[in-house]
Amino acid sequence: MIGIILEACEFPCSSPKFWCKQLVINSLAEMKLGKNIMEKILLDRNYGSNCTVFCINGGSGFGKTSLLNVLYNDQELLYAFDKMIWIQMSDKLDILMLFRKIIEFVMNDHCSIMSTDLLQELLMEEITDEKFLLILDDADIEDQQFWNSILEVLNAGARGSVVIMATKSCAVATPR
Repeated sequence: MIGIILEACEFPCSSPKFWCKQLVINSLAEMKLGKNIMEKILLDRNYGSNCTVFCINGGSGFGKTSLLNVLYNDQELLYAFDKMIWIQMSDKLDILMLFRKIIEFVMNDHCSIMSTDLLQELLMEEITDEKFLLILDDADIEDQQFWNSILEVLNAGARGSVVIMATKSCAVATPR
């Protein structure tokens, strides 16, 4: 069971190429919240960028992952995107590992490339002109440069692409 949106604010990310939406979760009511977020995703105009970032912020046990499951398994969203990607994050993940995980998910194959530049190129090839939904669960890495680097590459996707991050960290969810 999920929560109520306490705060829904829109803000430009530190890179002007992205538009972020922060959703703060604090109690119960999953399906209605999932539908509200789904409508925002489907109706979003991306404010001039190809990729919009939704950040769901809430404490442990508030149902962030359950909400992500509702969204990821929704039939309307399934048909709205060319690619649907789910990545379980870890605080030990670096840019190289995250790019490799995304590529493995998209290509449904193991990736052993160890160069960040080559991984960026390959990922950009895979998502260029593709409208994707990328779910990043437990996205608690607080390094803003990490997120700027990731989002810069993800902006290669088609207009209407969406990244949904679920985090316990206010630092990740707060614009800079």
